[in-house]
Amino acid sequence: MSVQAAKESEAPLGSEAWRQTVESVQQLSELSEGLSIVLIVGPSFQAPEGLKRMATAAAPNRRALWHRFDRAGSDLAATLAEAGEEGVLLLAYGLEFLPDRGRVEVESELNLLRDTLARQPALIVIWVPHEELESFRHHCTDLFQWRSALLQLEAADVETAPEVVARRRLLKSLRSQLETWTDAPYVEPRVAPRQGPPVGLVRWATSAHRGWLIGPAGSGKTSAAKHLTGTALEFALAQEPEGGGLLPILVPLRLIRQWPDAVVEGRLEVLAVIAELPLPVSGEQLEAWGAEGRLWLILDGFDEIPTDRRREIDRWIDGLSRRYPIRILVISRPGAKASEPWQVATVLPYSDQQVEIFVRHNLPPEPAERLLDSLRRQSRLWELARSPMLLSTLLDLARVRGGVLPSRRFDLFRSATSQFLVSWDRSRGLTSLRSLESPEQLRLKLGRLAFYGLERGTSTFSEAEVREVADLYGDSRNFLVERTGLLKRESSAFT
Repeated sequence: MSVQAAKESEAPLGSEAWRQTVESVQQLSELSEGLSIVLIVGPSFQAPEGLKRMATAAAPNRRALWHRFDRAGSDLAATLAEAGEEGVLLLAYGLEFLPDRGRVEVESELNLLRDTLARQPALIVIWVPHEELESFRHHCTDLFQWRSALLQLEAADVETAPEVVARRRLLKSLRSQLETWTDAPYVEPRVAPRQGPPVGLVRWATSAHRGWLIGPAGSGKTSAAKHLTGTALEFALAQEPEGGGLLPILVPLRLIRQWPDAVVEGRLEVLAVIAELPLPVSGEQLEAWGAEGRLWLILDGFDEIPTDRRREIDRWIDGLSRRYPIRILVISRPGAKASEPWQVATVLPYSDQQVEIFVRHNLPPEPAERLLDSLRRQSRLWELARSPMLLSTLLDLARVRGGVLPSRRFDLFRSATSQFLVSWDRSRGLTSLRSLESPEQLRLKLGRLAFYGLERGTSTFSEAEVREVADLYGDSRNFLVERTGLLKRESSAFT
């Protein structure tokens, strides 16, 4: 360990040094009348078992309370206050389930609780994952220095089944992935099953063992996939440490550029070797969970699979449905084949009420009402707003205009396109991407470059050639590379 304080106790469980350390914690439990804080630095995803072992050894006579940082936040004082008594044992963990940003926030907030905790006598044991110790010490300096004891456990000290560790590692990875996704504001849509009345998306999806969700472009299918994954993830996390709930795996089929050369028909292990799916578990573990029916596979963008691989991937999905008792949801645009035993539903456009909820939820009151008034005055615009994607675009435009939309349709579409390009550039880390030259001027310069390449039998040009032959540099060149794609940068050359 790089932090010297973590070496206060490194002896394995059952050793003489460990027993002496436990005795010192027992003395804190039995003799201390105030607040005592014990930090355990241990292996990730083994906190429940490690804390139970420590509680049994060091404070068997205290009432034990549990606090999950990923569910209850940093407020240990509130958990103690709810107990309604002094001298309890508070076991706190969950840092390992938080994404980096959320963990830093919790650690920083914990650092401000020292004086509040001092007024609530208790023995508090906090589990800090090995790899998070540096971060905890940095962001929670006061609490770290104020500790009564610091212990270190290794994996051999805590008996945890490998499957449990793998499950928690996957949940951690999924939560971090969900936190990094940027998405439009979301209101749950309704869907129309082929049989039965329209229902909410979550209700239908959680009842469809083999579901096929169809929706046109812009209907919010990908947002729905992320929402369903998040809903299932929160339920699974709530079942820890006992375990339970389906493990959701969202597979964005449209983002997978390189499928394995041979997709083994009906085998889950394929998912473990796809680069765009950095799953922190092995193919063998996926197979085991599949056999037990522990997974919910959400396959988004079936229609965007490359045409030459679609039949093979279709057979793979069909094989999964026959081989494993898992829940599968395929999401696609209209036109994809979906027959028995798939339960098919179509995403419905937003209702008037959903449009209003969407706007009022994502804009301050006054701009929200101005935007709704603008939409109501133009019936065609209101119909466009029933599409989640188009409504998100209108919302972005209204946000920078105080809720007021351009009155002329041409101005509206031009402003929306410009706003979309600004957002797109921002998502790619680009700013001020524009050209001061007209399209005609750029076309002439590209023509000179193309003729120059034709004479020399090449389609690759150095930076000097692009500048000297076509007089392209600075914003104009960047515009052609980053915005239009007509000029491509490859290392130090252009094509």
